[in-house]
This record gives sequence, structure tokens and C-alpha cells, in this order.
Amino acid sequence: NHGLALLLSGLFMSIHWITYFFALQWSNVTVGMLSLFTYPIITVLLEPLFISVKLKARHIIFGILILIGVFFLVPNFDFNNKATQGLLMGLFSALAYSLRNLILKKHNSMADGSIQMIYQLFVVIIILLPVFFIYSDYQIQPDLPYLLMLGFITTALGHTLFLSSFSHFSISTASIISSIQPLFGIILGIIFLNEMPNVKNIIGGIIILSTVVIESIKSKEKNSLDRIKQIELSAIQSIKSQASIELNKIIEIIPKLEINTSLGPQTPTMAAGATGEGGAKLQATISNIKTAIDNITSTKHKIEQG
Repeated sequence: NHGLALLLSGLFMSIHWITYFFALQWSNVTVGMLSLFTYPIITVLLEPLFISVKLKARHIIFGILILIGVFFLVPNFDFNNKATQGLLMGLFSALAYSLRNLILKKHNSMADGSIQMIYQLFVVIIILLPVFFIYSDYQIQPDLPYLLMLGFITTALGHTLFLSSFSHFSISTASIISSIQPLFGIILGIIFLNEMPNVKNIIGGIIILSTVVIESIKSKEKNSLDRIKQIELSAIQSIKSQASIELNKIIEIIPKLEINTSLGPQTPTMAAGATGEGGAKLQATISNIKTAIDNITSTKHKIEQG
């Protein structure tokens, strides 16, 4: 049932990895990671095409802010410049990553995160298998420890945990945690690679990450409000159901009532003139219905007040 979704997610995962590695090689850790982390806003802009959500005005504003942040990352607008090419590769990697996440979010019921990751990796292996024969003379032994670390820790474990988070959060909310990755990446780049970010990189990074964090917080607040309203609506349904049960009891009791006609036309309600066990049950039932109606009115008022 989800074969096409798994195939496409594996394809976009392959594109994401390849272009991201080129972005890091052609530019530096700062530009490569920050360009990739435009993906949360790209995701928000593309989400209405996959899921029934509305694009809000703030998303357009955030998109413009991201473009401004990217502008600060561009060393110059020469497409022959390797650093500029690396930035474009990073943006393309972000697009592929967003598409992959949206596809998996739409088909999140197919399996848990680890199973999804296994299927995706199987597709990635098939797609990249020809590369193994093209570069058959590559000596892998010196790089093997780093490749194993890259494969097991940052890829298998990291992506599995990220996919598992989709069951508990929206994609936008999950990005609030992942948005600290560029900070760690830049610090590690300074320590191990001696790559110092310049002032423009820092300004661009602040704009991009601030935009991502603000959108993630807004999305999280909306999800919390939606959950509260859903709980309140469920409470109303439960109260309505109880009221329906009480009404059915009245219908059963009325034929059995003994009405005290001596009270005459001044009787305010039939319940007041009812005697016997049936009358007591009717009065108790009417009291329960009144309580249920009061609860419905109170809950409805709370929802209207937000």
C-alpha cells in the first residue's frame, strides 16, 4: 500500500545525501549546514500540497527572511565559484529532504521509524549501487572508521529517532530540536577543521535559525491548542451522550407515572405532580439532564473563549 511512497522517499533521501556531501566539500561546514537548515521553512511552504493545512501569511514572511539569510551566506553571485555552488547544493539538498519528510509524514501509518529507515536504505543502496563499480579503484580502508561512524551514529540512529518523532510531533515542531545542529556543526568545524565562520555567515545563520525556531514554536503552540479543543469537544460529545440516555429513561418512565391530579392547574411541571417510584425517577432524570445541559453550556463557553 505504501510502495510508491517508500520508493520516492528513498530516492529523495539519496538526492539529499549526495547533494549535502557536495555542499560540504565545495563550501564549508557553516555554509553547508545552514543552507540545509532552510528545510523547515521549505517544508512549511510545501506542506499544503501534501496535507490539508493552510498556508499562513507568516509563512510567506518567514520564507522571505530565509532568502535574506541565504543572501548573507553567498560569498558572491558567481556561479563558477565553488562556495556558491556548494550553497546551491545545500539548498537543493534541503528541498529533497523536505519532500522526503512530507511523503513519510503523509504515510506515517505504514510502520515505525526504524522499519521506514530500513526500507529507505534498501532503496538508497539500489540507487547508488552503480557508483560502487564506477569508482571500483577507490581505497576504502583509510576512511572505513569514519564511514562506519557516519553510517551507524549520524545516519541510522539519528534518522531513525527523527522519523520516530513524527508520531509525537508535527514536522515543524520536530525541527525546533534539530535546528541546534548547525550550532554544533560550526563549533566542531572550528575545533577539528579550523573553519572560522565570517561575519556574513554568522548574520545569515542567525536569521535562518531564528526564523526556524519562531515558526517551530508557533506551530507547537497551535498543536497544543488543537489538542485542548479536541479534548473539550470529546467532553461535549460525552455529555450529549449522557443526556440522550437520560431522555430515553424519561420516555420509559412516563407511561408508568401516577399523576396527582389533586394539584390542579397550578402544577408547574408534570414531575412535581408525579407520585410513586416513577415520579421520583423522573425528577432525578430531569435533574441529571439539567446538569448535563449546564455542563454543555459551560464547556461551549470555554471553547469560545479560546
